[in-house]
Amino acid sequence: MCRGSVKRMKKSVDGGCSAPSLSGRGPSFDCRPSRRAAGAPLENRIATGLEAVIEIAEADPAAARSALCGLRSDPRALARVETCLDGDADQATLRLGAAIQLALSELSSANPDLRGRRSELTRWLEGRW
Repeated sequence: MCRGSVKRMKKSVDGGCSAPSLSGRGPSFDCRPSRRAAGAPLENRIATGLEAVIEIAEADPAAARSALCGLRSDPRALARVETCLDGDADQATLRLGAAIQLALSELSSANPDLRGRRSELTRWLEGRW
């Protein structure tokens, strides 16, 4: 998912996870999005990582909402995720913030459906708005 060499991504997956947790249990990490994204072709890494995040959120929308709120207030975790997005740092911050806000709004609805918002989330994360 992160830009950079495959070696860097492999190190991130094998040597520790850089993805924020969607478990809602504090500073722990859920590596599934990073692992899946690292194994995907470069052009599909964001979509593949997003799919893993959606699967996690479908299992427990309240925990996912809590984890996203925690991510939004953790500058170090945000910086790690932002490095996974192409483009300059300011654009990455804007794109990630928009995707988080969209996901939080959806997860706060009576019947959350992130899968239904997947294309919009992908456009924001990939900078195709």
